[in-house]
Amino acid sequence: MFDDIKKYQDELLTELTAQSFSESEKAEMTQLLTERFEKVIVYTLLRAMSDEQKKEFESLLENKQGIEEAVVKLASEIPDLYILLSDALTHEFEVIKKAMK
Repeated sequence: MFDDIKKYQDELLTELTAQSFSESEKAEMTQLLTERFEKVIVYTLLRAMSDEQKKEFESLLENKQGIEEAVVKLASEIPDLYILLSDALTHEFEVIKKAMK
């Protein structure tokens, strides 16, 4: 799933680099895309989690575990989580791609 984020970022940046952007602008775009995809992951997780799982997720993040580690930990507790996340990321990718045209 996190590999999908990298793949989507690379594809979007490839399309964007058809235009001429500086390296700092590309780095800024990569950061913005990462943040946007991470928000999609968090929102999708929150919709799929029970109240108890939300507390656990919050605790994991407070203990400085990243989103990826928290997702891996909770994945065994939420049926079809990777499918939900993959679908959400693919949808967001398509929305961004369409907006770029």
